[in-house]
Amino acid sequence: MKIAKYWARESTKVRDGNGREFDIACWRSSNESPAQARSAAAEAARKIAGRFINRERPGAYQYSDRPLREEIIEEIRDGGGKLTAAITRNAYGALVLNTDRVMFVDIDLGPEGLLHRIKRMLGLAGDRAEETMQFLRDWLKERGGWGFRVYRTCNGFRLLVTHAEFDPTRQETMDVLQSLGSDALYIKLCKAQESFRARLSPKPWRMELENPPNRYPRLEREEEDNFIRWLKQYESRIKNFAVCRFIEHLGYERISGNIDRIVKLHDRYSLSDGARELA
Repeated sequence: MKIAKYWARESTKVRDGNGREFDIACWRSSNESPAQARSAAAEAARKIAGRFINRERPGAYQYSDRPLREEIIEEIRDGGGKLTAAITRNAYGALVLNTDRVMFVDIDLGPEGLLHRIKRMLGLAGDRAEETMQFLRDWLKERGGWGFRVYRTCNGFRLLVTHAEFDPTRQETMDVLQSLGSDALYIKLCKAQESFRARLSPKPWRMELENPPNRYPRLEREEEDNFIRWLKQYESRIKNFAVCRFIEHLGYERISGNIDRIVKLHDRYSLSDGARELA
C-alpha cells in the first residue's frame, strides 16, 4: 500500500518571460522522516522550476502514482508487524479503509433514467437492484469457491470478497473488478496505489454539509482550528447516516482470519442499523 506518514510542502521562485516572479510549490511524502519529505518536496519543486525555465512541457502528472495526501487515522498490522490495512481521512473529510489484499468492489447503479423508469412501470424492465443481485448470483455460479458479502450503498452495491486475498496490482485482479462492473477510475486507483479502498463514513454533501475548509496536512494553527470546527459538525451529523447496509453473504461462506478482521473493522465503522439513511 502507498500510505505515507510524513508530508511536506516546499517551493521555489521562478520568473516568467516578462520578468514576473512567482512560486512553484510541491507536496511530497516520506515514511522515514519529515526531513526526508521536505527534501523530496524541495527537489521536486526545483525540477519543475527547471522545466519551466527551459520551456519544457511538463510531464503528465498522475495523483494516483504517489501516495494520496490523506491523514492516517489508524494502522492495522498482522502478527508479524506488517501493515495490512489503514484507515485514512480523504480530501473531503470521509474516513477510508485501505487494504493491501482484501478486495472491495463498488458497483454504482447511477440515477435511474426516465426511459428505464417508464419501461419498469410498464413491466418491460426489472428493478435494477434486483437485476444486479441476480447478476451477482449468476457470476458466482460460474466461479465455484468464490464468496462475498453484499452491501447496499446510496447509489448501488459494495462487495467484500471473503474467500481469498488478492494482489491489487495483478491483471487478474483488474479483470475481476471489471467483470463485476466496478468503476474504471477505481480500478486504476487500486493498481496505482497497490491497495483496495472502501469509504467508511458519509460524504458531507449528502448530509447538506460543505467540504472541509482545507486539506491535510494543515500547516497553520488557524487552518487546524477551522478544520476541527468542521470535523465537529461532520461527526455530529454522521450519527444519523451510514455508508452501507448489509444484504447477504453469497457463495462460499468461510472467511479466513485476516479477512474476518477487515470485515469486522469495516462493519463497525460503516454499517447502518436500518434506521439511518445511506450517504
